[in-house]
Amino acid sequence: MHKSRFVLLFFLISVALSSFGIDMSTLTSIESLNCLRTNYSTNFLAMRAYRSYGAVDPNAKAMISLARKAGIDFVDVYMFPCPTKDPETQVDEMLAEIAG
Repeated sequence: MHKSRFVLLFFLISVALSSFGIDMSTLTSIESLNCLRTNYSTNFLAMRAYRSYGAVDPNAKAMISLARKAGIDFVDVYMFPCPTKDPETQVDEMLAEIAG
């Protein structure tokens, strides 16, 4: 009996602390981001910033800016690394693109 109460309590705490987020790989309008935030409680966005063929995603910097302007609380990036390109170079290129 006590174990099932613990599991239920853990589940309720997990739901209460959870975030709803999206994974983006294309340029999206600020209106769409506002809609996601307002109507679907989206508070996290992960944007692709590096493509698997060895190039930065040209939309990443703009999407980071738009997500912040739309009021999305947590904005992050991810990369698909290229298997034939130096890993350090890939990270450097990605960071230079989104920071510059």
